[in-house]
Amino acid sequence: MSTAPRDNWELSPIPNLSEILGRGEQLAELWRYLSYEQLDHETLKIVLLRGPVAVGKTSLLKQLARDWEVNGGRVIIAEGDKTGSDEAMYPLSRGLYQTHKFWQSTLPVIKTAAKLGETLILGSGGVVAETLTHLMAIGNQRAAAKRPYMKPKEQQALHQLAQAAGDKPLLIIADNLHKWDEASLRFLARIGDPRFRSAYQFLRKAKIVAAEPVEAESSIEFPEAHSRLLQPLMVYNVDLPSMTRSQFPNVLQALGAPRGVSDVVSDTIFDLTGGNLVYASECARRLTSAVDEALEQALSDGQFGKRLMQQRFHGSGKLTHEAAALLKVAAVLGSTFQHREVACALDLDVGQVPGILSYCKDRGVIDFGDEVGQFVHELIRNHFFEELAHEKVEVHGRLVDCFRHARPADYEARCLNALNAGRRQLAATLAVQARLACHRDSSSRDELPEAVQRVIEASEYVALADQLERVQELIRVGDISMARQHVAELPPALPRSLLGEVEYLRSHCMLLTRSAADRVEALRLLTRWSDYWGDEPELGLRLNLLRLSALSLAVDKTEAYELHETIRSFLIDHLDADTWAEEALYTLDRCAARLDEPGSSTRRVRRAAIYFAPDAVSGVVRRPLEYYRAQVNLVAELTIVGEYHTAVAAAKQLDEFIERHEDGVFPRESFPAGNRILAEYRAGHIDPAEAASRQRRLVETFKNSQDPFYGGNALAVYLILSGNSLEPASICEELIARYESRPNPEPNLRYVLRANNAMRWFLMGEIEVACVEWERIETLVLQNPYPIARSLVSRHKLLAEVLGTGQRYTPRELDECLLNIPSMALGPEWDQLGRAFRLPEIEWWR
Repeated sequence: MSTAPRDNWELSPIPNLSEILGRGEQLAELWRYLSYEQLDHETLKIVLLRGPVAVGKTSLLKQLARDWEVNGGRVIIAEGDKTGSDEAMYPLSRGLYQTHKFWQSTLPVIKTAAKLGETLILGSGGVVAETLTHLMAIGNQRAAAKRPYMKPKEQQALHQLAQAAGDKPLLIIADNLHKWDEASLRFLARIGDPRFRSAYQFLRKAKIVAAEPVEAESSIEFPEAHSRLLQPLMVYNVDLPSMTRSQFPNVLQALGAPRGVSDVVSDTIFDLTGGNLVYASECARRLTSAVDEALEQALSDGQFGKRLMQQRFHGSGKLTHEAAALLKVAAVLGSTFQHREVACALDLDVGQVPGILSYCKDRGVIDFGDEVGQFVHELIRNHFFEELAHEKVEVHGRLVDCFRHARPADYEARCLNALNAGRRQLAATLAVQARLACHRDSSSRDELPEAVQRVIEASEYVALADQLERVQELIRVGDISMARQHVAELPPALPRSLLGEVEYLRSHCMLLTRSAADRVEALRLLTRWSDYWGDEPELGLRLNLLRLSALSLAVDKTEAYELHETIRSFLIDHLDADTWAEEALYTLDRCAARLDEPGSSTRRVRRAAIYFAPDAVSGVVRRPLEYYRAQVNLVAELTIVGEYHTAVAAAKQLDEFIERHEDGVFPRESFPAGNRILAEYRAGHIDPAEAASRQRRLVETFKNSQDPFYGGNALAVYLILSGNSLEPASICEELIARYESRPNPEPNLRYVLRANNAMRWFLMGEIEVACVEWERIETLVLQNPYPIARSLVSRHKLLAEVLGTGQRYTPRELDECLLNIPSMALGPEWDQLGRAFRLPEIEWWR
């Protein structure tokens, strides 16, 4: 191959690659589109950057990202990946990363191209600054639109976008848009919707740039969804033209080739590379001597690109065996990969991974941050993926156990990986679990990725999946008796993980009946699964949390305390996995009142509410349902310790949060409504009559035929305190009769209902009847399983003395007759718990 010098190259300076390709003009065009002012009522326009494969789109986007951040904005990249296109929200979860934390370097393969210090925008620097200044000036307004329900992955993506943005304008770069899954495309379309941007104010300052190759039409993973996304978003197109033959000699030289490469060599390389900058960069690197045998071989080979990559990365001394093994595993994981998952698949300590990645980075293969690595170009990743051949199944097989511990709650990804590992039976069980998890999170199977649903349809578990989902729905709406009937019809011979799901639902039903006998039976079943988290961490945790709920209802809490600490230790050991372990730790805090004394439990519940609370700047919540439950419990806990005004403020905050969302997003809205009435009554904001009126509306609005007890009890007490002596009698008697008809009902609620009825008799002058009943129910208060039992036992004894006097009281006087006892002797909870009429706060225990 001749490399005879060309005379004219000796007389002119080497041109800059960006100047040769006209990238400054194209970047300026991107900025012109981004600078257009977006009105609040308009659909956000996406700027779509298109060009041939490896023509420089990534490099141009990096320059755009740099300029955006230099001028005060924030950038986040969501990258599509073919291997992740069957996994819901892959680009916005696994493929999501922030530029200032990760994507700082230019494409290592073309080291001389588009360095960060280059100024590509020709005469348009003012547009950059003006655009960012305009966006920063956009102030937050009160959200005009309701916030819709979103799946946890969608909510997590939104939360990450909000965290990345802070109070700065956000640029979202949707790379490899043609590889995006349907759920991610829907989410991106939502960002462009004016109503969505109104609901989440930080998006008013956001812009979207997407990128895909011009060849994408033939390789779009979800063409219908892709079309639905782009058409309504009124896309602006910026096209990167293909490199021309006349530009190519200068391109080679700008990429590092020596001066004087002959026209024949240049034309030959251009024909074989098609102007692909990744391949051209490798060729330029090799054109450093008169004859390069490796390049000669590549040029003469029919599979030019493959041969060139083989010689680049697998020639003598190019990559160590350790590095090559890592890159193959990484290629299976995707363009972006987690250090810990690579380490697990290769049986390495995670601390060894950065050293190997640094070696690979020096050779222009990957870039990496603290926890994440990324191939510098899809072509390089594809090369290592194709090199695996039959080894792909083996790698996926190794990842089965890795995902079980690293992503235990991500049943969708685990199912698809098991399928690629050839383990169809395991894939089918995981698919069923994915569908159940999807229903638990959204009450709908429609959000389940089609690929996972197809696994179920091809298995023997179609009917089982329907039955299990039906049971979950019945539990959600409170029809426990029907749920138990469906559980009884489930087949007994199942894979162990699915049998665990059955036992979880069976035990859950039993714990919701408020029957002591059912609780004992549920505990017996759950104890058999106490070690299952070693096999399935997420399901094992759910089973043990149910077991903790059952043990917490025992008077002797020794086992409950031990299990609580075991669960905490288990979750701490899994904090390096997905966020499920961290979130579960705060869920334990949210449920602290079942084990901790008042005061301690209030601090823990407050900690959970702060953790799940809306972001201070954007108002976006990490997990809306968990924040809802934590805030319900916080209002209850503040009421218990007598911080009534703070409880009212927290209740109002929760009501505003609920109001900002569409109807039906949150379950059992009677819980926060009842707690707010109680807090406002205790704080003196409303009188008993107003409390009774509001409680009546609540009971009528949220009718629950199977569990009317706490709502009905509160209505009866408010009516009594307002001077109504007739209606409460029928309410109390009906509630007691219904609850006592249950097999072995739990003692706590029995005591609440009967104690309030006894006080009603006392007010009506039936003193002997009241005293006899008060003596009978003493055994019930001694069986109270909650940490507040000490105060309730003291209350019972003191009120026995009051009843024995036969003294006449008004309803309010009787209710407050014990409150003059020094609170320091009985704790801050005495003002709430020391009343003659019990008005329990309602909390979420699961």
